[in-house]
Amino acid sequence: MRNSRFYINPETHRIPAVGEVMVLPAAVSHHLAQVLRAAVATPVILFDGNGGEYQASVQALSKKKVTVQIEQRNAADRESPIKTVLVQAVVTGAKMDMLIQKAVELGVTNIAPVICERCQVQLKNKRAETRQQHWRSVIESACEQSGRTRLPVLEEVTPLFSRIEKFNDQAGGKYTKLVLQPDAGFTLSDIKKPEHAIVIVIGPEGGFSSNELSKLNHNNFKSLQLGSRVLRTETAGPAALAAIQTLWGDFC
Repeated sequence: MRNSRFYINPETHRIPAVGEVMVLPAAVSHHLAQVLRAAVATPVILFDGNGGEYQASVQALSKKKVTVQIEQRNAADRESPIKTVLVQAVVTGAKMDMLIQKAVELGVTNIAPVICERCQVQLKNKRAETRQQHWRSVIESACEQSGRTRLPVLEEVTPLFSRIEKFNDQAGGKYTKLVLQPDAGFTLSDIKKPEHAIVIVIGPEGGFSSNELSKLNHNNFKSLQLGSRVLRTETAGPAALAAIQTLWGDFC
């Protein structure tokens, strides 16, 4: 059985040096003691999202407090060789959670939620902050499960136009800029192997408006399709990431 992996937020807790002990955060302690029914000497893996991971073992535990000893640090690097930015129109609750989870498993580097004209979800102020916190927890859990040692960057929710303008060459960096459209005449096989990050934009359930498509085209986003079938918005992003990894990333 695989050892359980836990993300330790470096802003609130520090993973100590090899040989030292630490008290795990309350939520992690609860999961180990109450959910997994861990015992003394149970092995665990800890990571802080900045690369590498730590092998540890339980030294003492109660219902609310688990102490582990750090035994070894491994310079694990399971990141994809290709950088991918998923610009995703915000969709309703469980669908957004699922696509974020799968995007993380498929090696996405950045996730940028955006609001489009036909989005059924409108996030502002406190509600946007709450969703950001929830999506961050989804990312952490997906990294725990998938073995990643670096957390993808979760960008703030912004309007589509504000986000795509950040990928202009004048704004710094070069990108392969793509937007998924079911009726496009190009596929990923028509794209040259990217030298820099790939930005892929996924629209809402109702599709992009003509104004949005015009703006994307003006900003040099190339339209392409993933096949002859129309994919749901929560399917399109993970499908595109899987195809990108197959062509140029983990699986090539």
